[in-house]
Amino acid sequence: MPKSARLKLNLKAVSARERAGAIKGLNIALLHLLGESQKLVPLEESILSDSGTPSVDEGGLRGAVSYDTPY
Repeated sequence: MPKSARLKLNLKAVSARERAGAIKGLNIALLHLLGESQKLVPLEESILSDSGTPSVDEGGLRGAVSYDTPY
């Protein structure tokens, strides 16, 4: 006896969750990069190290780690 199945696929929801996952993954990667870069930052007074910040461009799925204190 043949059996059948129906699949209802909501591509908008899949696409939205895929993008949210990519943004979350990018944030995790940038936090890791920040931690690794802080191993190389000079530690005279830790002011420079404390100014490290990850930033994400969610529209372009790009990110950067920057330090906002003159050294």
